[in-house]
Amino acid sequence: MSKREAFLDGACKENVEDFLRFIQLHKDKTEPFDVEEVVQEMSREQRLALWRRLETLLQDVLLELPPQRWEEHMQQESAPDPKQVVAVVDGVTLVATTSLKVLQDGDTYDALLQIAHRLHDVLVSLPES
Repeated sequence: MSKREAFLDGACKENVEDFLRFIQLHKDKTEPFDVEEVVQEMSREQRLALWRRLETLLQDVLLELPPQRWEEHMQQESAPDPKQVVAVVDGVTLVATTSLKVLQDGDTYDALLQIAHRLHDVLVSLPES
């Protein structure tokens, strides 16, 4: 399985650990995994599928633990791990930001716009610090 296919497969709730592992590999500069390169090498269909899957993943994790409840859940053991939810939001943000750099003519990016709207809602709902 290619890096593109493996990354695409990881972009869902069922494989969230794989998704987070890819994001960590990207952040660890000693590893040869670059999200921008992988997304850029994807076919149009793969990019659209990636954005749809990430939109669903983001929606699912935010429904389980909305940002308004992150603080209270950080102190306690709970079913949805708030650190994992934050990591997913961070990973989706990274991929969405990277995707903006590699948009191509003809790309249908409705799912990417939905991700941006959800991320904006998260940002607005966080307490000011």
